[in-house]
Amino acid sequence: PALAIRAGDAYRWLDGERRDPSRARIPRRPVRFSPASAANDLEAPCLARFAPLSTLRGRLVSLGAAVAMMSGSGPTVFGIFDGRRAATRAAAALGKELGGEVRVFAVRTTQRHPRVATWRSPRSASSRSRRRS
Repeated sequence: PALAIRAGDAYRWLDGERRDPSRARIPRRPVRFSPASAANDLEAPCLARFAPLSTLRGRLVSLGAAVAMMSGSGPTVFGIFDGRRAATRAAAALGKELGGEVRVFAVRTTQRHPRVATWRSPRSASSRSRRRS
Protein backbone atom coordinates (compact mmCIF):
# COMPACT_ATOMS: atom_id res chain seq x y z
CA PRO A 1 0.00 0.00 0.00
CA ALA A 2 1.06 3.58 -0.61
CA LEU A 3 2.18 4.42 2.89
CA ALA A 4 5.34 5.04 4.81
CA ILE A 5 6.32 4.12 8.34
CA ARG A 6 9.18 5.99 9.96
CA ALA A 7 11.48 3.63 11.86
CA GLY A 8 11.52 5.99 14.84
CA ASP A 9 7.72 5.85 15.05
CA ALA A 10 7.71 2.05 14.84
CA TYR A 11 10.22 1.77 17.68
CA ARG A 12 8.31 4.29 19.80
CA TRP A 13 5.09 2.28 19.30
CA LEU A 14 6.93 -0.91 20.24
CA ASP A 15 8.37 0.68 23.40
CA GLY A 16 4.87 1.87 24.30
CA GLU A 17 3.55 -1.69 24.10
CA ARG A 18 6.32 -3.25 26.18
CA ARG A 19 6.08 -3.18 29.94
CA ASP A 20 9.83 -2.79 30.28
CA PRO A 21 11.48 -1.72 26.97
CA SER A 22 14.96 -2.34 28.40
CA ARG A 23 14.20 -6.10 28.57
CA ALA A 24 13.90 -6.81 24.84
CA ARG A 25 13.95 -10.46 23.71
CA ILE A 26 17.45 -11.28 22.54
CA PRO A 27 18.23 -14.91 21.74
CA ARG A 28 21.07 -16.39 23.78
CA ARG A 29 22.43 -18.27 20.76
CA PRO A 30 21.74 -18.31 17.03
CA VAL A 31 18.78 -20.43 15.99
CA ARG A 32 18.27 -22.16 12.67
CA PHE A 33 15.52 -20.52 10.64
CA SER A 34 12.16 -22.18 10.42
CA PRO A 35 8.88 -20.56 9.40
CA ALA A 36 7.51 -21.19 12.89
CA SER A 37 10.34 -19.15 14.44
CA ALA A 38 9.96 -16.14 12.15
CA ALA A 39 9.21 -12.99 14.14
CA ASN A 40 9.44 -9.23 13.90
CA ASP A 41 8.85 -7.30 17.13
CA LEU A 42 7.93 -4.18 15.15
CA GLU A 43 5.19 -5.96 13.23
CA ALA A 44 2.37 -5.95 15.81
CA PRO A 45 2.42 -2.21 16.59
CA CYS A 46 2.67 -1.31 12.89
CA LEU A 47 -0.07 -3.72 11.75
CA ALA A 48 -2.34 -2.39 14.50
CA ARG A 49 -2.00 1.12 13.05
CA PHE A 50 -2.12 0.24 9.34
CA ALA A 51 -4.93 -2.21 8.53
CA PRO A 52 -3.92 -2.59 4.84
CA LEU A 53 -0.63 -4.19 5.91
CA SER A 54 -2.45 -6.68 8.08
CA THR A 55 -4.85 -7.48 5.24
CA LEU A 56 -1.96 -7.98 2.81
CA ARG A 57 -0.14 -10.26 5.26
CA GLY A 58 -3.28 -12.35 5.69
CA ARG A 59 -3.76 -12.54 1.95
CA LEU A 60 -0.23 -13.92 1.49
CA VAL A 61 -1.01 -16.68 3.98
CA SER A 62 -4.29 -17.47 2.25
CA LEU A 63 -2.40 -17.74 -1.05
CA GLY A 64 -0.13 -20.40 0.45
CA ALA A 65 2.77 -18.64 2.19
CA ALA A 66 4.35 -20.81 4.89
CA VAL A 67 5.00 -17.54 6.71
CA ALA A 68 4.12 -13.94 5.93
CA MET A 69 5.42 -10.98 7.85
CA MET A 70 6.49 -7.38 7.72
CA SER A 71 10.11 -6.60 6.93
CA GLY A 72 11.94 -4.25 9.30
CA SER A 73 9.82 -1.30 10.36
CA GLY A 74 7.63 -1.65 7.27
CA PRO A 75 5.78 -1.14 5.11
CA THR A 76 7.21 -4.05 3.10
CA VAL A 77 5.38 -7.34 3.62
CA PHE A 78 6.71 -10.64 2.29
CA GLY A 79 5.73 -14.29 2.16
CA ILE A 80 7.88 -17.42 2.09
CA PHE A 81 6.51 -20.09 -0.21
CA ASP A 82 7.41 -23.74 -0.72
CA GLY A 83 8.55 -23.20 -4.28
CA ARG A 84 8.80 -20.93 -7.28
CA ARG A 85 5.48 -22.01 -8.77
CA ALA A 86 3.54 -21.21 -5.58
CA ALA A 87 5.29 -17.85 -5.21
CA THR A 88 4.67 -16.92 -8.85
CA ARG A 89 0.98 -17.82 -8.60
CA ALA A 90 0.60 -15.78 -5.42
CA ALA A 91 2.38 -12.78 -6.96
CA ALA A 92 0.17 -12.95 -10.04
CA ALA A 93 -2.99 -13.20 -7.92
CA LEU A 94 -1.99 -10.25 -5.73
CA GLY A 95 -0.99 -8.17 -8.73
CA LYS A 96 -4.34 -8.86 -10.37
CA GLU A 97 -6.35 -8.20 -7.19
CA LEU A 98 -4.55 -5.05 -6.13
CA GLY A 99 -3.57 -3.57 -9.47
CA GLY A 100 -1.32 -0.56 -9.00
CA GLU A 101 -1.88 -0.29 -5.24
CA VAL A 102 1.17 -2.42 -4.44
CA ARG A 103 4.32 -3.60 -6.16
CA VAL A 104 4.58 -7.39 -6.14
CA PHE A 105 7.72 -9.43 -6.81
CA ALA A 106 8.35 -13.18 -6.82
CA VAL A 107 11.99 -13.76 -5.88
CA ARG A 108 14.11 -16.46 -4.34
CA THR A 109 16.87 -16.33 -1.79
CA THR A 110 20.47 -16.08 -2.94
CA GLN A 111 21.61 -18.99 -0.81
CA ARG A 112 19.52 -21.39 -2.86
CA HIS A 113 21.45 -20.55 -6.00
CA PRO A 114 24.25 -22.99 -6.75
CA ARG A 115 27.77 -21.59 -6.42
CA VAL A 116 26.64 -18.38 -4.68
CA ALA A 117 28.32 -17.64 -1.37
CA THR A 118 26.92 -15.49 1.39
CA TRP A 119 27.97 -11.86 0.88
CA ARG A 120 30.42 -10.45 3.42
CA SER A 121 31.09 -6.79 3.94
CA PRO A 122 34.69 -5.77 3.31
CA ARG A 123 34.48 -3.92 6.64
CA SER A 124 33.31 -6.89 8.69
CA ALA A 125 35.50 -8.69 11.19
CA SER A 126 35.40 -11.77 8.99
CA SER A 127 37.44 -10.13 6.24
CA ARG A 128 40.50 -7.93 6.18
CA SER A 129 40.09 -4.41 4.97
CA ARG A 130 42.96 -2.62 3.30
CA ARG A 131 41.50 0.73 4.22
CA ARG A 132 42.77 2.39 7.35
CA SER A 133 40.74 4.90 9.31
